[in-house]
Amino acid sequence: MDRFCRTSAAWVPIKPEGASCSCSEAAEEVGIYFLQDSEQMFPESPIGMVNTAGCKTQRCSRSYIDRSNRNFQIHEFPEDILHKILSHLTFKEIAQTSILSSTWRQAWRSYPDLNFCRVTLNLNNYIPHHTDDEKEFIMRVNKILEYHHCPRLERFKVNFGLHKGHKDHLDRWIGFAVDSKSKHIVLNLTPHPECLDDAYVFPLHLFQEYNSCFVESIRLVLVILRPPTGFCGLKNLKRILLHRVIVWRDLNCVLSACALLEHIRLSDCLLAGFTLCQQLVHLHHFTIENCYVKSMELHATNLISFHFQQREMPVILDELLLLKEATIETMSGSDNLDYSFSTLLNAMPNLERLSLSLYMIRETKGWAVSPRDFIHLRYLKMEIHLHGQVECSSGLLRLVSLLEVAPLLEEMELHMCFCDVPITTLFNKLSKNRSRIQHSHLKTVYMTGFYGCKGQLELARYILENATALQRMTLDPISKMVHSKSLDASMRLKELDGRRNAKSFLARQKFSQILTIL
Repeated sequence: MDRFCRTSAAWVPIKPEGASCSCSEAAEEVGIYFLQDSEQMFPESPIGMVNTAGCKTQRCSRSYIDRSNRNFQIHEFPEDILHKILSHLTFKEIAQTSILSSTWRQAWRSYPDLNFCRVTLNLNNYIPHHTDDEKEFIMRVNKILEYHHCPRLERFKVNFGLHKGHKDHLDRWIGFAVDSKSKHIVLNLTPHPECLDDAYVFPLHLFQEYNSCFVESIRLVLVILRPPTGFCGLKNLKRILLHRVIVWRDLNCVLSACALLEHIRLSDCLLAGFTLCQQLVHLHHFTIENCYVKSMELHATNLISFHFQQREMPVILDELLLLKEATIETMSGSDNLDYSFSTLLNAMPNLERLSLSLYMIRETKGWAVSPRDFIHLRYLKMEIHLHGQVECSSGLLRLVSLLEVAPLLEEMELHMCFCDVPITTLFNKLSKNRSRIQHSHLKTVYMTGFYGCKGQLELARYILENATALQRMTLDPISKMVHSKSLDASMRLKELDGRRNAKSFLARQKFSQILTIL
């Protein structure tokens, strides 16, 4: 019979009276061989059962145990509560609970959340990335899986630096996860491999079987995906996250059967192609960051979040009528304001919040032409890397067109960074405003990196004179896009120029209640 003793704030299990099994025998039975070097048989905190402080229901449970003369039987706890307790323990601590009774032993053997990493396997005394470290990790995982029997795993996670030299073990572990009908599979091989030749090829062929239909999410880091010809597994996959993954064929060869996908996230991946031809009606969240891919085709009309951080490339998107918020960062050294609107934002007519990060050439003439108006846009944040001559303003003044196509815009943030660190001077005069459209909803404008160049001054003046509902404009010479520790003397000088030019050209009595120059 299992019993409890009381600590200051918790009930912890104690060894049953008359128990004859030794620690090593019990540990050997459940396959946790590293129990033998545990310093403490029943650590007080990690195996705390129920914290009773501040909870009426928990106090009742404690009272019940007290009235029962501390003869409360462990099997009265439902299995899901036992699993919840185990979720806070390392495998070493779980081994210590397994000697208490067959109930605890069965609880860990059927525990549905397997997380293998340095911490949970108690490998802190081993040298990271050392051969002995890898061998010990593999040995402990194999021993645990040998005795683990769960009809259906919730999660199977391996987070350890391994590579293709450990293929046999990794294949067997992934096969175990598939055979155990795991819902969530995570394989993170950071920091290995150090080169492409050492990368582990993820065994997609194992996901052709029936049990793979139980997999709902996959997260892979530092592996290779080489889908077999005609691959049609992962039919119930809802979430896929790939980081630093190489896909040797078009991504469509991996996801062609994944009609239920809800979330795709790709970062720092090398893709042979990205052409998802099928309509993904369940896809709600899409992110692609810093991936090497030449083009992208995506058909997902029900997206509600879109994050694009890529170099300019051909992109095919259906009209995203449900999309309310988007983040777009185009990474190149050329001006890409027009690309952002004509190629990407053209498919997003109902945006309410937009974050843009782009490059802009100050000499660029002509205004950005948007093929549509954004009548729902309320918030706009832009991070702009400025290049070119300081005396040129035409490139930056194209932002006026954004105000014209977003008539209901209420809040605008412009964070600017001068990549060429220009030398600013006091100008004799500013150019006349080319547009006199009244903006009756814009209330707040915040500009940082305001070094007082001609384009910045003319844009700020245009807003002050044409935003009839403007309540506050804040101009900050300090750039939020440059780390404070990297500021040199020339950057400090630009801040002084920004304040001086802003006060000289914009500090008028009629703007005194609106304009703040930091």
